[in-house]
Amino acid sequence: MALSCDIKNYPFLTGDEFAEACHHLERRYCQATLGPVRKRWKLRSCRALNTTTLTLGTEYNTEMVDAEEADQSVVSRTRTKPGFGYVAYEIHLHPTYQGPVVWFSLHNLPADEPAFNIDTVFRRLVPDQYKDGLRTAGGIGGISADYHPVTGVPCFFVHPCLLGEAMMSFECTKETYLMVWLGLVGGAVGLWVPKEMAL
Repeated sequence: MALSCDIKNYPFLTGDEFAEACHHLERRYCQATLGPVRKRWKLRSCRALNTTTLTLGTEYNTEMVDAEEADQSVVSRTRTKPGFGYVAYEIHLHPTYQGPVVWFSLHNLPADEPAFNIDTVFRRLVPDQYKDGLRTAGGIGGISADYHPVTGVPCFFVHPCLLGEAMMSFECTKETYLMVWLGLVGGAVGLWVPKEMAL
């Protein structure tokens, strides 16, 4: 590993290192000249709040929320669903493997095609050259399903068990880590970073 690496325990990341790597990826996205690609490839950086220790004092009440919900003059915002199928990808730091994990879910598919189905994932997202490897990776398969770490909704994810071994072949900093990682992992489930972000 290069001496210039700014990741303390490369290829594994702490929470702060992961947050910084995410900010670098977001900066690349914001600064890239993507043109029409920006309409199809969107990146948002979010941080989940730790609400496990949230306590509301005895003075807490729902008076304001109740008043807003009862107000007839409030302009309601209704979101219309896009008329096409799409995939929502998310990157989270895995607490055990100490590396990024891509979570994904399919939306707006035809009524006869179940979105939460591994065969649908392989048919819709996984390029042919990755199919055999993902079905047998690590004995459990490279794509797994579990409850989303933030929402609790069932989702798919690319299993991170071989991440450390794969990343050791590359010299990365916090600035380049997620670009390299996405190059290794993303393509297996149809997530390709626009080449303009690498420039």
